[in-house]
Amino acid sequence: MEQATDGTWISMVPPLVAIGLAIALRHAILSLCLGVYVGILIIQDFNPFIALQRFFDTYLANAIGDESRAAILLFCLLLSGMVAIAASSGGLRGLSHMIERAASTPKRAQVGTWLLGMAVFIDDYANALLVGSTLRPTMDRLKISREKLAFLVDSTAAPVASLAVISSWIAAEVSFVANEFTRLGIDQNPFLTVVASLQYRYYPILMLAFVLIIALSQRDFGPMLKAEQSARNQPDPAPVDEKQSPEKTTINPTHKHGRWYDAFIPIIVTILAMAIGMYIDGLAQLQQHDQHTSHQFWKIFGEARAAIVLLWSSIIGCFTAIALSVLKRILTIKETTLALFHGMKLVLPALVVLVLAWSISDICHELGTAAYLADAVDIVPSALIPATVFAVSAIASFATGSSWGTMGIVFPLVIPIAYSIGGEQILVESIGSVLAGSVFGDHCSPISDTTILSSMATECDLADHVRTQLPYALVVGIVSVIIGEVGVGLGWWNSWVALGLGCAILTVLAFGIGRKAASEHGQKIP
Repeated sequence: MEQATDGTWISMVPPLVAIGLAIALRHAILSLCLGVYVGILIIQDFNPFIALQRFFDTYLANAIGDESRAAILLFCLLLSGMVAIAASSGGLRGLSHMIERAASTPKRAQVGTWLLGMAVFIDDYANALLVGSTLRPTMDRLKISREKLAFLVDSTAAPVASLAVISSWIAAEVSFVANEFTRLGIDQNPFLTVVASLQYRYYPILMLAFVLIIALSQRDFGPMLKAEQSARNQPDPAPVDEKQSPEKTTINPTHKHGRWYDAFIPIIVTILAMAIGMYIDGLAQLQQHDQHTSHQFWKIFGEARAAIVLLWSSIIGCFTAIALSVLKRILTIKETTLALFHGMKLVLPALVVLVLAWSISDICHELGTAAYLADAVDIVPSALIPATVFAVSAIASFATGSSWGTMGIVFPLVIPIAYSIGGEQILVESIGSVLAGSVFGDHCSPISDTTILSSMATECDLADHVRTQLPYALVVGIVSVIIGEVGVGLGWWNSWVALGLGCAILTVLAFGIGRKAASEHGQKIP
């Protein structure tokens, strides 16, 4: 590929095509494909045949062939396969039942759903499918609406996975940031930068807090309150269309009765392998460059080759899950293999989005898109860059229905601008804003993968799920922007004060405008 140029207006065409078509077509993969192809057309002097060749043999090949990127793809496949084995053995269901047994009231059930959603932090797909399908019967028994369950599931899945430093998200997040750091010659560790951005991801943090506030207070408002009141007055939930049945997408295709530790052990082994691997590999990398071994822990951790360590950790975790299921004779070798590949199949669409996002990132760099934008946004005060970045990311994510696709489109544009205008502090805040905005837009979008999966797993009509969840997401989003992005950006307070204020405001709103659902006899449910 060619070197990056300073860029002209035409360098904006590929990402704008991807975003514009996403709005029109409501299809993330097709929109990204066309955005990549248009970018290659520009590079190849509008020769459609050569552009088609380069699409496959250069840009897609480079996106897949890079060592770190290939490791990330394999990590996601193996992690999804490991979770599928744990689910098929009944281990995840056993883990869920530990919480379910304590869910004797609507409040306990909803708090338990939140706790389980927080516990399955390793992957948002697994979170949505497992928590929703497992706790649905309990919620029905307690007359909690399908819409409320879908909200609880959807509002913990992506937020907690995006915040966890060990999850299927972390490798992609670090990869996107590392790509831009390498190209721009930024001498910072991408992993530590992503970790530093956690405190600036106001939306996912405040959404997790808001879900807990709603669960504890048992108060709702808007369409959700109507759905809850309707559920209280119906002895049985309304049937849903077969097309929305979670069995078509569940990662638990068999009905084994494993123990909770059949899921807990592989997850813990994976987490420990990641932590130990990061330390060992980081120390080895430092010792390759100098002979000093008395380094700070975070420096050692940050020097590790994150993608490679994550790959080996997922291999260890996957083999642990296989060994438990086969040696305990919970699953046969054939059943284990089928579960492994079924889990891998579920994550393939997300990996396609990831590869295409890498490709459009390469094209944006080659065309000099970021350099052009950096000149064009001089009118935006540096203090408002994080808020602007959040808004752009939210719009792109809503349009594409893909958090990862948005990261791939927006990071190559934002990182150079934020670094050149505001330095390290604005850079870290802007990275947090990209990730938070991506989750917010994805959370509101009716074409989002996690929105659809949450609807399917809870057997809630998709339109009803979006209609009832959207007001909650908008409330948290508005508070996040005003108190977090703008307030911190303008120096009114720091990020920790912003998070505290945000939680306080959301609590006041829940008690101020929220109401407890009541049965037709006027009895409020505890």
